[in-house]
Amino acid sequence: MGSGKLSRNYEGVDRFDTGRIYTGELPKPGVWYEAKLVSAEDHPTKANPDNVQWLFLITEPPYEGCPIYKHTNGTTTASNEIQILEAIGVLGKGKNSIDMTFPSILKKAKPVLLSVTHEEYQGVTRAKFRTVLPGRGGSSVSSPSSDEDEVFSSDAGDDEEPF
Repeated sequence: MGSGKLSRNYEGVDRFDTGRIYTGELPKPGVWYEAKLVSAEDHPTKANPDNVQWLFLITEPPYEGCPIYKHTNGTTTASNEIQILEAIGVLGKGKNSIDMTFPSILKKAKPVLLSVTHEEYQGVTRAKFRTVLPGRGGSSVSSPSSDEDEVFSSDAGDDEEPF
C-alpha cells in the first residue's frame, strides 16, 4: 500500500532537458551529418531480448538536436552494432568482442558522421540512419562518398523499433 508520497534520491541521475526538445524539420535523406551518441541502453523486444537502442543527436545546424535512433541486437543486426561501435571508437577494427557498460561506452564515444534516411513508423515519418562512420575530428574520414553508404549499410532487423 502506498504512503501517498514520493520519496527518492535522484543524485547522479541524468535529467531530460525538456527545453531542448527538437521541433524542427527532419534532416534531408542521403546527406552526411555530424552527430554524437547521447544514449545507449537495453531495449528488449519479444523477438530480440538483447535489443539495444542507440540515440544520436545531430550536432550541426540547421538540424542540431534532431534525434536519430537505431536498434540493434547481437544476431540479425550485429553488423550494424559493430559499425556503430567501430565508428564511436570503442571497438577496434578486427576485434570480435566487447565487454563494456553502456555508461562506459557513452563516456568513450567519439563524434560520428551519419547518413540519414526516413522511415514511416505507426503513421509518423521519422529520421534514422543508414550508415555511421567515424567523425571528422581526428579520423581518417574526410568526405564520405555515396559508394560507402552501400558498402557499410544494412537495415536488416530494424522493422520492430518499438517507439
